[in-house]
Amino acid sequence: MDGTHWDGLRSLLPAYRQITNVAVNDGATTAFWEDNWTGGAPLCTTFPVLYSHVAKHGASVQAVAQHGLASSLVPRLSPQARIELLSAQNMLSTWAPTAGTDVRSSPLEAAGHRLCKANLKMKNVLDSDVCELCKCSVETSSHLIFGCSITQSFWRHMGWDPLRIPPAADLWQIEAQADTPSRSLPTMILLCCWNLWLHRHDVVFRRRDPSL
Repeated sequence: MDGTHWDGLRSLLPAYRQITNVAVNDGATTAFWEDNWTGGAPLCTTFPVLYSHVAKHGASVQAVAQHGLASSLVPRLSPQARIELLSAQNMLSTWAPTAGTDVRSSPLEAAGHRLCKANLKMKNVLDSDVCELCKCSVETSSHLIFGCSITQSFWRHMGWDPLRIPPAADLWQIEAQADTPSRSLPTMILLCCWNLWLHRHDVVFRRRDPSL
């Protein structure tokens, strides 16, 4: 998909992958090197020398398991890369595919609920629960995602109808709009929500004006 808004979201992918975890099932939508699916850190971080020898960036866990690690690497490896390859192969050997699609999660999802103003007011941390973006409604996680006039403008700018977006607790039921590929839908939605949350922080803590 083309457009400056998509380019902006794509630029967030490396940082986004560092803070999200993936529960791998069939491995078809999880990047073997770039996603955090082993419980520690992405393999590109764990094995930096070996990653510098990767020829096929973005290869899925499923593809690497089917074709072997060598299929995603250049033919000649440095001595250190060969050492890291043994560790990576041992890690891959412990994974077995299961039925179902991969599930991505982020600590930001839980943080968004805990730190929204409605929850903080309920705990007597704040005196007001009014959204800092629109200044007219209670700030809940669902309001920040699709109810606020600013965030609604964000979705409409990308060709989405915000009224068709489910509440925050049911985001896993969201359906693709505006020709968004279903395979990349979960990642795109989390990236959008993360970007909205960061903008909310800019408004609240850095005193910036709400801006599409």
